[in-house]
Amino acid sequence: MLLALMTDLHANREALEACLAHAQQQGVSQYAFLGDLVGYGADPGWVVQTVM
Repeated sequence: MLLALMTDLHANREALEACLAHAQQQGVSQYAFLGDLVGYGADPGWVVQTVM
């Protein structure tokens, strides 16, 4: 089982999309989001919905 640890997303949709795509390519089956989902970026709603 591969686990992806993600933190400090700061509402950055583009970065999260890239990280999720990379994790999928690596065969990740579990994700752990460790905090700082919203903050400086322009798309907090999308980030929160995606993590949920």
